[in-house]
Amino acid sequence: MKNTNGFIVEISSDLNYENIVANILYEEETVAIISQEKGVGNFEIEIVPSFDAQPWKFSLDDFIKAILLAKKSLIES
Repeated sequence: MKNTNGFIVEISSDLNYENIVANILYEEETVAIISQEKGVGNFEIEIVPSFDAQPWKFSLDDFIKAILLAKKSLIES
């Protein structure tokens, strides 16, 4: 799934997690992972550091939209 503001949301199965997860990427680099490891409907977000260790900087509204899209995608999966 693509979000037109530079974010991409991908639903995937990851060996580090028991359930499927939503990866949020910004400019092709993972920014966050959303999971339901503590139960269905109990979402957690893991913020991932950038490859170059620089702080992330992007629109808060666009990031919130990406998070909501990721959450909705997990609910529908």
